[in-house]
Amino acid sequence: MFYLDIHNQPTSSVNEMLNKWIDVPVDSSSETATEYRYDSGFIALPNGIEMLFQGGTNDKTHAMVDKTVAYNAETGVWNTLPSYNDVKNGGYRQISAQATVYIPTMDSIGFYGGKEFHAKLNTGYITASGQSLPNNLAYDYASKRNPGYQHVESYVGFYYLTLFNLKSHAWTVLTAEPPKMNGLLYLTGFQTATFHPRSGKIYYIGGLYKTTASGESFSVPFSFASTYDTVGAVWDNQTLKASPNTKMPIARHLHTATMSSTNEDIVVYGGTNLPEDKTPNALMDYLYTLNLETHTWTPHDINAPVGSPGPRYYHSAVLVDDTSLFIFFGMTKEKAATNTMLVLDLRNISSLAFSDTYPLSDSSVTLSDNYLNGRSNDLSSGAIAGIAVGIVVLILIIAAVIVFYIRKKKRASSEEKMEGKMEEMPVDWDHIEGIYKEDRPTSSLNIRHSRSPTVTVLSSPAVTTLSSPQLPFSPMYNDATITSTQVSILVPDISTTKPDA
Repeated sequence: MFYLDIHNQPTSSVNEMLNKWIDVPVDSSSETATEYRYDSGFIALPNGIEMLFQGGTNDKTHAMVDKTVAYNAETGVWNTLPSYNDVKNGGYRQISAQATVYIPTMDSIGFYGGKEFHAKLNTGYITASGQSLPNNLAYDYASKRNPGYQHVESYVGFYYLTLFNLKSHAWTVLTAEPPKMNGLLYLTGFQTATFHPRSGKIYYIGGLYKTTASGESFSVPFSFASTYDTVGAVWDNQTLKASPNTKMPIARHLHTATMSSTNEDIVVYGGTNLPEDKTPNALMDYLYTLNLETHTWTPHDINAPVGSPGPRYYHSAVLVDDTSLFIFFGMTKEKAATNTMLVLDLRNISSLAFSDTYPLSDSSVTLSDNYLNGRSNDLSSGAIAGIAVGIVVLILIIAAVIVFYIRKKKRASSEEKMEGKMEEMPVDWDHIEGIYKEDRPTSSLNIRHSRSPTVTVLSSPAVTTLSSPQLPFSPMYNDATITSTQVSILVPDISTTKPDA
């Protein structure tokens, strides 16, 4: 684990911050702290000092022991939380690639979709109504990260939107039937989930899907987004369109989606449109905004700084001070891991730009009306901080979780500045500059379509099967007991970030 104190740096240069990451010692005797995972559902909690992880993949011969854990950046403690118990379907299932979102109106984290690891062959999933899904949704999987090891996966993750309450630590299943695909099951993974404060809806964008009509996965088109209305407790599909004289985004997964400070615009960054077994590559049209008043996509064709590739996937995104979107790490168009980072200036949502410095320069920036309006609707000052995590991509990336720690802003007039030993991460800039040049997003022309203890079940007002847009079936080339573990950590003082980053 590593952290970066962005507000206690001797320089404002983003590139120079690259060598300022600090290693966080981990207690090797704790399985909670050392049980590596990737593709887990993870999110910064609204208290500003914790990050929650749910499930994930570990490629071990046994299921993950602690499936739901939280890390406290202030105390350096790992807390083991109650795991999701799916009584009808084998109990404590290990789910990965699920969409994860904080729902402030419910004080809960919502999980949806994904896939199950260590499942059982020829076993169908049983729904809340007692219906049994086809048993061909589980399959043998040969691990690429652990050669010779094979286990069973299932396309069924969180079949319903499932909530984990942050106060009671209770799990709740919302049994409103999820969307169908032309009347068939629509099982998704690697989607992003973003809560829209004005409407109370959760927008699920991109990802991969599978139906019972095909043995392979497909990319979810960006021509629609599945939505869950937290007020009406109902699923729907929202049609999305391109802004005038532009093209629709290419379908993708392993992207990020961040609600901007306008609370009406989602910033979508990066992604790939091919699965792992098809050699994924970073898409060149890597930056879009989605306006939720008009449901319109707008592409942003801007240059990335030299030495920091713009196209990437498997990265992390963190919104700081409502103005700066940090893009960390990931995989590049050369199919190689990168430890570089980028900063996007979001002060004018209609004219995004990369910044070489943080804090942002005040020169020649015209703030958008939406930005100014959004500031007045923000959460209270000092109430929220963010933590960013770069989840492990084993073999390709160092087996570590990279955590960006942020804690509450102190109101006292005097502050102690922390001194910590900076361990430099070696970077061969000559090599990088020889590989990466300024990348501009390209237009999407000539697209080839490819790819705890007790659960409380609530009855929805009506269980309804909702129709979906006709999508192509083209292959995408083709209060509970808590155990804790102490970890040593240095904690920086830094200002606030939004929790949905």
